[in-house]
Amino acid sequence: MKKSLLLFFILLLNKVNVLSQNIKGVVLNKNNRKPVAECLVIIKGTTQASITNEKGTFEFIHSDNQKNATLVLTILGYTTIEYNLSAYKKDTFYIIPKDILLKEVVVSANKKNILNPKSDESILDFDFLNENLLVLTAGTPKNNLRLMDETGTVLSNLKVDAHTETLKHDCIGNLHVLSNDSVWQVFYDYTKLNTLKSHTRENFEQLLGNCVCMNNKCYYFQTKAYRNLRTNYFYYNENEKGVRHELAKFQDTAKIRSFELDYNLQYFLDERRKSKFTMYNEPVDSIKVKMEKYRTELPLDWSYTTWLGQVETEMIKIDTNTFIINFTDTIIYSVSSKNEIKYKTRLSAFKNKKLLPQVYVDADYRETYLIAFADSKLVVIKFDINTGAELFRTEIPNIPFLPKKILINSGKAYFIQKNLADEQSYKVIKYYLN
Repeated sequence: MKKSLLLFFILLLNKVNVLSQNIKGVVLNKNNRKPVAECLVIIKGTTQASITNEKGTFEFIHSDNQKNATLVLTILGYTTIEYNLSAYKKDTFYIIPKDILLKEVVVSANKKNILNPKSDESILDFDFLNENLLVLTAGTPKNNLRLMDETGTVLSNLKVDAHTETLKHDCIGNLHVLSNDSVWQVFYDYTKLNTLKSHTRENFEQLLGNCVCMNNKCYYFQTKAYRNLRTNYFYYNENEKGVRHELAKFQDTAKIRSFELDYNLQYFLDERRKSKFTMYNEPVDSIKVKMEKYRTELPLDWSYTTWLGQVETEMIKIDTNTFIINFTDTIIYSVSSKNEIKYKTRLSAFKNKKLLPQVYVDADYRETYLIAFADSKLVVIKFDINTGAELFRTEIPNIPFLPKKILINSGKAYFIQKNLADEQSYKVIKYYLN
């Protein structure tokens, strides 16, 4: 789902001819005739795009050479559709919701597809771009971006910088290809792949590195503090320039209490004495004030750091709703449109400690999953975000390693199959979950 940053880049990087008229219209759900907000509308074969507002309306600057343009309408949960403006003269456009079938049973994922069975290219990373799979592979003298549909059919190829290594979605929904020092936003105009002008990795991380979600014109950020025992959430509103609002703070109270008992005031006084006052050489009251800072700077051994762990929380967006999942306390919170944190339910599905502390969101189907790895198989557990209860689980057998990256989209799980002989990945595997 593309937001204002995408439009900013598009308008910044593309000069548009003086218009004779505008393309404008409204996008409606074909089933109930209600407006569809946040639908991406693209002029096919260009980087011109618009986003529908809450009333479903959009508008383009329209140049003379676009009188026969084709509009592409796409949004998660709906079937992508094209309208040729030379044949379609109306200003009301319809988009059809996908059918979502729910099952509350235990199933075995025995339907497996290899999307690129003949490929011998080493895969560096993969992710979804709109409804298609984008695969980054190593190459000489440049790396390759390959866009495939869910059957493995190649839609477009693009050569990219040889130092690119990962793909990453920002919190707004735009997909980027990253090298160690540069970032390129990837864009598909429904004819071919493109990348926009590069930005430095440092600037990208400073601007969007800690941004985890965007909703209701608010950009939400997550930061960790105090040896990762605290997680803070805050946000900025588009309409309030530079004003930071604190949202919520989560901490592992038991671990913090134990940590502070192990490294109390007496510990620092003893260290001061052992160092003959070369360390912490200041009044006791000053040490008390700085104790939290000093604890954060302590050189702890690996076993103690591992025991401390971190408070595990995650913010996710499903459709227009925002949630914070606290894995440490197994609680789901909802974030209201007024940015109030409300207790929602217990995450009862998260009872097995072998489960990874991450929610895998199938944004297309508006479904949520948890994943465990045990006995050489992946266990994918679908749960209800509103009740926290498990709905069904799928077992994917014969997985001799934990995949580095797992994606779930349209009721299917995707991951890269590693070759155990040379530790390289060559195949993209798709399993049906439902």
